[in-house]
Amino acid sequence: MIISGERDGAALAKLRHCRVHASEDEIAKALEGNWREEHLFALKQSVALYDAYAVQVVECDRQLESMLAKLAQHEGEPGDNKRRSKSKNTPHFDMRTQLFRLCGVDLTRIEGIDVTTAFKVLAEVGTDFSKFKTAKHFASWLGLCPGTKISGDKVLSGGAEANGQSSGSGPQNGGHEPSEK
Repeated sequence: MIISGERDGAALAKLRHCRVHASEDEIAKALEGNWREEHLFALKQSVALYDAYAVQVVECDRQLESMLAKLAQHEGEPGDNKRRSKSKNTPHFDMRTQLFRLCGVDLTRIEGIDVTTAFKVLAEVGTDFSKFKTAKHFASWLGLCPGTKISGDKVLSGGAEANGQSSGSGPQNGGHEPSEK
């Protein structure tokens, strides 16, 4: 609205997001001042770039969806999974179903794993996990296992070591955090 010429603080304050704690009056007062042309120009340019990038992201998602459809090895749909909420960075297609068709199981049913984390791990490892003897070997490869450097009942270090595997950052940084019970 600012770009289209609206300068009335009260009218702009009515557009505030419901999660904003400031009242409409506080926002309207904050919007009082001078509207410098160079700032309005920069805002207009920034909004145009944001819109252009949003279009590019949607195109990338379409391309990704078509590539995943070509790689599908299994039929069917994953079961109902109501506990997952859609984040702002979730692709613009049903990636969960595509991943299910790719590997035959719904990886998002694992606590702490969302679709982007599952995709990141599959992109790094592939669908054949037979190269890992056990789940513990896989977790160790990801760098998720804590260290066990103990000498004389003294813990020398206990954190997970960096191993250079980019997939390890998925479960640590990417997915939903496990729910507290």
